Amino acid sequence: MLIHCTPVGMSPKADASCVPASLLHTDLTVMDIVYNPRETKLLKDANHAGCTTIPGLEMFLNQAVTQFELWTNQTAPVDVMRRVLESHFR
Repeated sequence: MLIHCTPVGMSPKADASCVPASLLHTDLTVMDIVYNPRETKLLKDANHAGCTTIPGLEMFLNQAVTQFELWTNQTAPVDVMRRVLESHFR
């Protein structure tokens, strides 16, 4: 598993990656915490290499869900939250 936790690849410098594509392979799962753009260069390279990928929007959403539930003691409206995030980050 590779978890990318830097701002490299975030908009407006979306064409950057600090992970050489030559290190990516089909047995690797790659998570990029960058959520803008939704598909970073790293995720594009990882998809091309056959990796399982997890976009940064998932981290962003799950942090928001946890925060909502901690602050409100209510179940978060995950579907609504996902739609809002997806509409803002294309």
